[in-house]
Amino acid sequence: MTNDPSPITNGPSPSPGRSRSPNPNSHQDSTAASLNFRFLPRASLSSLHPATGPAAGGANLSIAGVGLARGTDYQCRIGPHTVPAIFIAEGGEGGEGGEGGGGGEGGEGGEGGRVLCVTPPAPTFDGRDLEAHRAQVRVSLNAQQFCESSLYYAYHHEPHPTALNPSFGPGAGGTALELSGRSLDGGASHEHGALCTYQLEDVANRSAYTCRFSLSSGGGELVVLRAATWDAHAQLVRCVAPPLGGPSASGVAALHLSLNGQDFAPAALAWAVQPLPQLDALPAISPISGPHLGGYNLTLRGAGFAPPGGAPHGLTCSIGDAVAAATVLDDATLLCAAPVVGEASGAELQPQHQPQPPRTQPETQPQP
Repeated sequence: MTNDPSPITNGPSPSPGRSRSPNPNSHQDSTAASLNFRFLPRASLSSLHPATGPAAGGANLSIAGVGLARGTDYQCRIGPHTVPAIFIAEGGEGGEGGEGGGGGEGGEGGEGGRVLCVTPPAPTFDGRDLEAHRAQVRVSLNAQQFCESSLYYAYHHEPHPTALNPSFGPGAGGTALELSGRSLDGGASHEHGALCTYQLEDVANRSAYTCRFSLSSGGGELVVLRAATWDAHAQLVRCVAPPLGGPSASGVAALHLSLNGQDFAPAALAWAVQPLPQLDALPAISPISGPHLGGYNLTLRGAGFAPPGGAPHGLTCSIGDAVAAATVLDDATLLCAAPVVGEASGAELQPQHQPQPPRTQPETQPQP
């Protein structure tokens, strides 16, 4: 801590209007007027979570370190702003000031606790200042002196996802998803100024991209989080759909995106959950045989071929080791183009989902 910490008073105060002067011959008199002043160990910050957050502020910041216990009036200084804070001891309740915030006797070192505060709004970013998006974070235990050690927090703009590819899949999960839109890297905005390339790289290196799926089910809501990645080259966010009710489930889940794993953008994409396509009992394929040179259509009959809302179906036919194009006639009928095979043989035919290229990024091929 810099300078001296604030005093902690535990003894009685002198009566109004009564002054006391030092009297070496009166031990009783000097004791009655004494005040306790506690010197705390030097505080040092080690980490903060999340390391990034929206420029609008409001992120719940958790700061870890040593020497953070036994404070009396906690505050966080984030950039030019000072905000109130509390100390939470490991495994116990925290408090503002000394009540519950010290972790009991032996907590002088501040091990096993953290300081919590809420981030203020960011100042306007200046693209000419490479550090403009960063805010220095320091902590005070007495609302006066702030610790010398500091960390930094990176502000970013709110992402605006606008398209999801594919837009539907089975409730069993496992579908690779691609999100496209504006400011998915936390960049351009008219509210606080755009971020330059260096600033965007700094935000990306400290971000924790997360997809949140919310599906109403059985009178409640099923919420699942999945880690995501940012593909700077393709300008896409990628994540994998989680299980949402099993292979026979159906419904529409709201998909929200966060760059720090905590603060999710209000704009949601619709992820339609539908049962996997099912083939009828034999004979479900017509014709059941044909020339190995291919070039003709196979008709499959079953259920669940047509996606909801007229979205692209994303179906292909797996015929042996070959993958063939598919055409959906209706929910119960699918046409597959028979491929060329090396020689006459039997082959298993199965319809399967194949993600379509993003319509907003036609030049980009999705990774397998």
